[in-house]
Amino acid sequence: MTNSSKRNGAGVKGKRLRVTLIYPPAMNRTGEPFPLPSPAIAALARYLHEAGHESVQKDLDKLWFSGLKDEFSGVQLALLKHKEAAGRYARGVSARAEEKAFSDAADRIVKRAGIGRSDLFCITFADMGADQLMLNVSAVLAARLKTLFGAPVAIGYKSIPQAAYMEVMRLYPCFDYASYATWGERSLAGIVSAVSGGSEPLLDTIERTAGGLRVSRAGIEPPLAPSLLYDRKILSAYTVTDRRIMERYNSSFPLARDLLKKPGWSEATQAY
Repeated sequence: MTNSSKRNGAGVKGKRLRVTLIYPPAMNRTGEPFPLPSPAIAALARYLHEAGHESVQKDLDKLWFSGLKDEFSGVQLALLKHKEAAGRYARGVSARAEEKAFSDAADRIVKRAGIGRSDLFCITFADMGADQLMLNVSAVLAARLKTLFGAPVAIGYKSIPQAAYMEVMRLYPCFDYASYATWGERSLAGIVSAVSGGSEPLLDTIERTAGGLRVSRAGIEPPLAPSLLYDRKILSAYTVTDRRIMERYNSSFPLARDLLKKPGWSEATQAY
């Protein structure tokens, strides 16, 4: 076991799991000229790797705005942005036509993202704010993944309070766990243990049980900043040239124009 895994309370307890980490699309993610890859799923991937589990990272935000959203019909897009309709699908009470439209949309996401069978699916709510698209897509996808693969679904991010997660869990029974922990890796350790039959306790987590929703005991603050394990394929999708960065931020700035004309100025690409 590495020092980092000891720090995170990691270690294989119960069976080895395959965990898919999902970064859902959001309409109002960032004000930056260029989108950024998610450090949230990269931090969780590092914990899983060091704990001996298999992690798979799926960046749906980049996929969505790289053309996936244009593959949906107008009806499907309207449904994915409709809070009540998404809630009906998540609860399994949609009318037949509505259910088919949602299932077809979710199946397209699953196919295009290459999401396969896992023991646990985790969806990060990083930067959600008041973005209904993120919650709707997450709920619809979670409901469909449970139908397709029968695995539990966890949601979480530290900036959303426990009370808000309680409301989300009440409205969307497709979610099995909700983590509001500051130390997300430690909270995930408890969820992984619960799914794999281990003994790690749940911390800063709401759990769906046969008797209703149960709140776990409080966790602690992380002792160190997280270590990230980015998927190189995801990072490559965010690659931009130095020229594009400078032109996008201030294309009229004389120094930028002069630098780009200087001999030896590199068009080397960098991932941000």
